[in-house]
Amino acid sequence: MNYKDFDIEDFLADKEFIEWVKNPTMENEVFWHKWIDLHPDKREMIDKATEIVRSVKYPKYEIEEERVQKVLDNIIAQNYSNRNVPKTNSVDKKRDISRQLYFGSVAAAILILITSIYYFNGIEVPGVKVDSPTQITKSNPRGQRSTIILPDSSVVQLNSESKIVYQSDFRTHREVQLSGEAFFSVKKGHVPFRVHTQNLTTTVLGTKFNVKAFTEEQYERISLVEGSVKVENSQNDQIETSYLEHGERLVYDDKERVTYISELDADELAWKDGFLVFNNTGVSEFTHLLRRWYGVEVTIIGNPNSKWEINGRYKTYSLELLLESIKFTENIDYKIKNKTVELVLN
Repeated sequence: MNYKDFDIEDFLADKEFIEWVKNPTMENEVFWHKWIDLHPDKREMIDKATEIVRSVKYPKYEIEEERVQKVLDNIIAQNYSNRNVPKTNSVDKKRDISRQLYFGSVAAAILILITSIYYFNGIEVPGVKVDSPTQITKSNPRGQRSTIILPDSSVVQLNSESKIVYQSDFRTHREVQLSGEAFFSVKKGHVPFRVHTQNLTTTVLGTKFNVKAFTEEQYERISLVEGSVKVENSQNDQIETSYLEHGERLVYDDKERVTYISELDADELAWKDGFLVFNNTGVSEFTHLLRRWYGVEVTIIGNPNSKWEINGRYKTYSLELLLESIKFTENIDYKIKNKTVELVLN
């Protein structure tokens, strides 16, 4: 399809374009984002067309051809019912063709207008089938991280053992359920963007922030890089609201039911750039991080004392390179066999 010659009306009538806006997939997301990058002069037009499709909430529909034809015939017939103009020469024939084209355009415009009024007001149209939103889940197992582009072009960097869930009508309901950890780069928009975790709801319009909320951990953390966010905590039917500015983080203690706000710790964001950071990290947490990050089982050999801990910032190209680097600074040895790691700690 040669989209470079399209105007906004053409995009609004194009099935592939509407399908991308309504039901984005990896394939059509890649196609349209690359096409827009190659045709920056069309970006504003695409944005306007996208907003129209989103606001109209185009459903999947089937309108019977007979019904369309009947409406068109009735409109044209009414315009000709009082005309008794003989069509005997070429001039009359040309006029007749012009009238048909004119009234055909009027009929099509009326159909579009009527249908749009129904859609904008959420009125059910006879013969129109509307699909309910479907749930979309993106998840990573141990040892895997991914980058996800949401339907509104917001970007999510999803950590290992993490999952997000959202609805197919995301552009008009920007709601994400998160279990685990993710860094969000939210595209600005009029529709609030909300991230729900086990205890907290974070609301933004457009910003960059990290949310860490693994179900098995005591703390939920929200670290704000840009902009501002509102964080709501609903406990015992009471809503506690906190506001964060850039450079701040919120920590919620699920055990004590207490919220703390402090200065952002940049080390908490290192994971998204491929680093593991250890700050006085004990054996249990160290092995847990290895399991999550690399998707391996870890066996401890030896009897490390209770004060054993590790510190440092390590690039995580591979498990072997990581352990080899640690070996030079800590008193450890290791063996790797398939997905099993034996750590010798002294």
